[in-house]
This record gives sequence, structure tokens and C-alpha cells, in this order.
Amino acid sequence: MSKEEQQIPTFAEYLFKPQRSTKLLYGTFVLRDKDQKQLCAVVATSGAAGYQNWTDFQRIGKGLIPPFDKFQIRTDGYRLATKGVEGMFYPIEPSPVPMYGRSELGLHFDANVPGSAGCIVIQNKNSFLDTIVPLMLKAKNAKILRIPLKVKFS
Repeated sequence: MSKEEQQIPTFAEYLFKPQRSTKLLYGTFVLRDKDQKQLCAVVATSGAAGYQNWTDFQRIGKGLIPPFDKFQIRTDGYRLATKGVEGMFYPIEPSPVPMYGRSELGLHFDANVPGSAGCIVIQNKNSFLDTIVPLMLKAKNAKILRIPLKVKFS
């Protein structure tokens, strides 16, 4: 396998510890290649401050991404001017999420008030623009249309 092939993401993870807190809590978003080698790990969050506990998955507009094991991130992201995104948005499917009543989730930079309405948001703009966006483009160019996403809570 060439070095270029090793740099193509084929699997993603969001690692987070749900708990009750009035402060915004952070986890890690990881992209891996087909051999499970870590390509990047960046600080990320999902949900709004005060809505990141085990009981908040169904809180539309505030709660964190549900613990659904069949998520996929589309590599054909697009630009959104929506406040809070204001740049590249990579949809997370399925939408709506079965059993949780959540929809329109995605992966994007955290462009406004810290936190999200359920999306996985990357905290550092440079990490998003210089690492995530180029890796997603590599996957898209390699004809990988969707990257499986495992949401892991501890």
C-alpha cells in the first residue's frame, strides 16, 4: 500500500464521556485509515453546555449526538452560511436518526457560541480547515462517499 493510500480516511470515531455539567464538555474526533491507523485526533464536542448527559440525546436543538452505531459521514460536504456552521458542513446520516427523533446532524467547525445542537463540532478552526477538510476531500477523491462513524461513550 502506498503512503498516499494510507492517508485516506475510511473510519471515524467520536469519543466522549457524557455527564451532568453546567460547563461545555469536550471529547475527541478521530479519523483512521483502512488499517485503523490514526490520521488525526482533534478536540470536538456535541451538544450545548448543560445538555451533555446520558439523558439528553433526544433534546432537539441542545442535546448531544445519540449513541447510534450505524452513523456515516458524507464526504461530499458543502458550504453553509448558517450561523454556527459558516463554512464546510459534512452531513451525518441517517437523518432522522431512528429511535432518537434527531435530524440534520453533521460535522463542522464550531463557528459561533461554543457547543452545538447535536452536531459534532471541531473547536479549533485550523484543525478543521487544515486537517479535517483535506482528509475528507482525499476520501471523496478516492470515491469513498461515506465514512462509518462510531460514537463511543465511556
